[in-house]
Amino acid sequence: MSVADCFLRISLVMVMIFGFAFTNALSYSDNIYNSYYTIPKISTDDNIEKIYIVPVEFANHSFPNYDKWLKEYSSIFPISNAPIVGSPSEISIKEFYNVVSFGKFSPTFTLIDNRSSPISLPQPLEYYGRNKDNYSNTSFFKSGFTDVNAGFLILNVISILANSKILDLSDIKSESAENRVAFIIVYPSLGEPFSKDPNDIYPQGNFNAWGFGINFSYAYIPYNASIGLIIHEIGHMIGLLDLYGNRFATRGHLLSPMALTATLNFLSIEKYWLNWYEEDQVYIFRPNETYTELTLYPVDIYIRNKTHLVVIPVFKNIFYLIEYRRNSSDANYDLNISQKGIYIILIDVNQKCPRSLFGGDMILDVRYTLDQTELKLGNSTLNVKIKEYDDKHVKLEISRNTDQQGQYTNGVLVILLAFTIIILLFFISVYLILLFILLVFLFLFLC
Repeated sequence: MSVADCFLRISLVMVMIFGFAFTNALSYSDNIYNSYYTIPKISTDDNIEKIYIVPVEFANHSFPNYDKWLKEYSSIFPISNAPIVGSPSEISIKEFYNVVSFGKFSPTFTLIDNRSSPISLPQPLEYYGRNKDNYSNTSFFKSGFTDVNAGFLILNVISILANSKILDLSDIKSESAENRVAFIIVYPSLGEPFSKDPNDIYPQGNFNAWGFGINFSYAYIPYNASIGLIIHEIGHMIGLLDLYGNRFATRGHLLSPMALTATLNFLSIEKYWLNWYEEDQVYIFRPNETYTELTLYPVDIYIRNKTHLVVIPVFKNIFYLIEYRRNSSDANYDLNISQKGIYIILIDVNQKCPRSLFGGDMILDVRYTLDQTELKLGNSTLNVKIKEYDDKHVKLEISRNTDQQGQYTNGVLVILLAFTIIILLFFISVYLILLFILLVFLFLFLC
């Protein structure tokens, strides 16, 4: 091989390496770019067909009147294998979820073993309800501090049910292969936020628990829990987050059962997380898009290929969400909301608590309008104007400046350019060194 051939081959290899590096740099920037314009998601799963109702009692706490409780509460769920006494509940939990999910989630509630009496647990109420280190804030659930032994409650229940042959774990395992197994544990006390007793059990739900070789969801509810509270805890059982108690005091404006405001429709983003809304029902602002006009439909109905949620990226994992709430006679569970109109929610998914189902700190701001509003976050400005509205839909003009978007896009391009220049300089240096070595070799050879 001649010196010229060797030099040419080295040059070709360097060009190929540089092309590979540049292509990977472009791919890396595309990944950043695409993640910035991906709608925020959380893990959810509403694949639950049956929820077992399991009443429990403790050595020092029992139901005041179990038969009366069962008859009164059987209509609230309703419990499929329990008698309904008197007139049916004005709203049942099964019906509520069937309506707000557009028929996609409508579990059956079954009293475990058709119980004529509660399951007796081996520990007193205070064992399961004890808070850590004298944590005395009975109004707010704090992961790792509230009810530190609460996880043993569901495990004790499953163990008792399995050992007494009430529950066949092999059947449960085969059932869990197709549908998530779920339990609602009903306990005979008021619940910590209502009794103000730090040794009482806090109402709570868990989305993704493991034990005895099965994956399951569960909730703990007091025996006299309201329908709204039960709906809220079932929301946890399918993966939704607490949206109350955040530091921005927006609870009263955030219309969702997960904000504990009332028995209302879920947020449109929550319906999207649960796949009750499809991708084609969400409008997301694209890169460099600064203005659009669109028709937005209410969150209480489902119309295929029509927009029910607008998502506007601000920074990575920070978004404006826009939805339409109405209180007309056919608005299902939004009938009693005080203000119909456009609700704009500023959400920061980075603020979700990684160790619990609390997501209240994600909600940075909530605005309401029936006319026009302007919101600012840093150098980013969002303008929303209602052109016309009625009970069926609302027509919007939405605009935003490009300062932050431009900074973001330019930042990615700068990173890409810098990365490319560094690689280019590196290979030029290697190329020059090799060229120098070849020239020295030629000089020595010829001389």
